[in-house]
Amino acid sequence: MPLKTYTFGSPRGLNTIQNDLNMKDEFAPVFRNAIIDETGAIAMRPGFTKSGSAISGGPVIESLFEYKKQDGSSMKIAAAGGQLWKQNAGGSWTSIKTGLGSNKCSAAVFQDKIIFFNGVNLPWYYDGTQCADLANLCTDWEYGDTPSIVFAYKGRLFAGRRPSNKTMVNYCALEDINDWVSSENAGYIDLATVLPHGRELTDIKTWEGYLTFLLNEESVIWTWASPADQAMQKIIPVGAPWGKAVSFANDLIFISRLGVKTISRSLQSGELNVGNLSENVENLIQEFMINSPLTSTAVYPYRRWVLFFFPPYLMPYDYLRKAWYIFDGLDAQSMLTIDSDLFFGASNGQPYKYERDFYSDDGVAIPYNWETPWLYLGKLSTYKKPKFLNTVIGRNSLGTLQIDEHIDFKERISLSKTIIPGTNTYWRSSYWRVAKWRASKNIGYSIPLMGRGRAVKFGFSHSENYKPFSIIVNEMVSMEGGIR
Repeated sequence: MPLKTYTFGSPRGLNTIQNDLNMKDEFAPVFRNAIIDETGAIAMRPGFTKSGSAISGGPVIESLFEYKKQDGSSMKIAAAGGQLWKQNAGGSWTSIKTGLGSNKCSAAVFQDKIIFFNGVNLPWYYDGTQCADLANLCTDWEYGDTPSIVFAYKGRLFAGRRPSNKTMVNYCALEDINDWVSSENAGYIDLATVLPHGRELTDIKTWEGYLTFLLNEESVIWTWASPADQAMQKIIPVGAPWGKAVSFANDLIFISRLGVKTISRSLQSGELNVGNLSENVENLIQEFMINSPLTSTAVYPYRRWVLFFFPPYLMPYDYLRKAWYIFDGLDAQSMLTIDSDLFFGASNGQPYKYERDFYSDDGVAIPYNWETPWLYLGKLSTYKKPKFLNTVIGRNSLGTLQIDEHIDFKERISLSKTIIPGTNTYWRSSYWRVAKWRASKNIGYSIPLMGRGRAVKFGFSHSENYKPFSIIVNEMVSMEGGIR
């Protein structure tokens, strides 16, 4: 029988919506702590390191912000353990406000101050020296009943989602954070008067320059020039029950009851579009929304990722590859992007930095594991005999690669190989033939396979501290063995 060569398709990340009996080979039913890197290889994700010291007492860091002043100076601010903290130049933390009724804060940098709302305390600001409450507030704001969302837009602060009125949005006077009451300059927008279904504001953002209100069941595009020149532009019948929307490129991205949605504009027609990013992982997102509500979101521009944390899993969506990944081991209770760097606050009071080329989770090995779907290699009724798996390993890969071969749902056959740079030899009795690709400095292995059946699948795993790993391409050589 002639040998047949099967080359795996270019990877497209995690797929949980299709059964792995029907899945295309570019998808993976298991894709744990794996990413598609800049070369197109399936690589171990980088890890993280501590970013300064832990906050005293080890409280959950529920909110994390950057406060950047007009003179260019910058500091991190965290809400944790009923206090507001600033991080000092040496990485330690100093408490700047106590008595927080909620650590879930919303903040906006405005007039060289950072202003905070948390739905409980009267809103306050920090100017780099001290904290102070805002003045001349709305008369119906009181402790326990204040807005929990704030957003700066066109010289004003917009604040909404009071516990007693979740569709009311108040705005301050122009360039005056201490005037929320003057009738000719400050005011409010009552979204309940224009929305048929949305009954709870969950976030305020901008999209293409428009003020955008996201509610639990609907979203509203709003034009605003001044209190006298404002109007509802469009109602979008998709809401963001968990809030925490993020902007990336020209898209506004959020979690709806139907998955991960985007508001964007068509390049061809110019029409507003509502897109769906989660079609390949819809069932997993739905499961997470039921059992592990969305805790934090962020954009990581360096990798072109949008990240969603459903404890204990972090799910990045790769905008470049249009691929989903799933990470464990990152306790991202809050996330913060500063320029091209990603930071997160953990439940032990420790802030971390997600690194670019560091392959350990603060001293803990990263378990890298991904699987192919079942490969039929032709007709399902025809038996095949896998002969070799040709695998090209990334140039900087280190450690032990384990490959699990599965045939017709039988017990797996495990093979392993310790990758040593520069080796060009056979390995023990399993005879992994090695060929060094000198031009690209990659290493290719021809791995003998066993068994005979109608379908085959492979699992690839690696878990060694500080050792990067990637697989560039897989190719399988087999021959048909007739019909039983």
